[in-house]
Amino acid sequence: MPDQKVVRREDLPEIYRKAGDASARSQNLFLVWNLINIAALTLAALVSALKGWLHSGGAAAGAVLLAAGAVMTFWLRKSRYERRWYRSRAVAESVKTLSWRYMMRASPFAGGSLQDEAQAAALFETFVHDIADQEAAPVPKTHEITGKMKEVREKTPAERAEIYVRERFEPEREWYDTNSKKNSRNGDRVLLLAIATQIIACGLAVIQIFHETPDFVGVFATASAGALAWMQAKRYEDLAQAYVTAAKELSRIGSTVIPAAISDAGLSRFVLDAENAISREHTLWLAKRV
Repeated sequence: MPDQKVVRREDLPEIYRKAGDASARSQNLFLVWNLINIAALTLAALVSALKGWLHSGGAAAGAVLLAAGAVMTFWLRKSRYERRWYRSRAVAESVKTLSWRYMMRASPFAGGSLQDEAQAAALFETFVHDIADQEAAPVPKTHEITGKMKEVREKTPAERAEIYVRERFEPEREWYDTNSKKNSRNGDRVLLLAIATQIIACGLAVIQIFHETPDFVGVFATASAGALAWMQAKRYEDLAQAYVTAAKELSRIGSTVIPAAISDAGLSRFVLDAENAISREHTLWLAKRV
């Protein structure tokens, strides 16, 4: 079935697309390097436990893995992938919110006369450049208001309301609802893994009291610490709580019946309520990473 969306990703400002791509790229690098670091340290613990069989080669391999882990920890700190991730996302989401408010003629982008339209466009450009300046993001030389944004803005209030609910409001509400549950489940799974590896480490330590066995306690203890570090990197609990709050707020706002003959003022109030709820989640998300 062909995509029937009126406003697609390429119809939003270039700075939104570039910031979104930069955020996804930095997030992937940050998480991949964290995962490799955890794997290297866990493997180093395993090599150390098997050094009796591996002899001098095991000691050398363990030293190399530990050194690699130290280098990756330093690299993660210096590369600032996490900071780039959330700063770029802040730019992308802020510009996206402004774009929808502009298209819906929501405050402060109300229009009407040619003079009002010119002022709204100038204000939009100013806001976008201010966001870019605050986050040290590059601003494209082209105008940020696309032809599609102008086209949607020229539609009737009822047409704009239908587009907003279908292509912005409902997808956001469903996304927050789905991802709050997803993060909660994933957080529970990783926590269970951390607890399970701790219990195994404890059991092995008890066994060693009575029997001489290979020392795998450190392996499972390191694996448990790695699972906890992964939970911290992914922020499962924080995200689950922030997302469920946003989903509930949007559901409350969505329970309002939009009149078929909605006015510009009525649509503006609805859009502002929805965008403020979405922006609150972004603000909380950012604050917990500063």
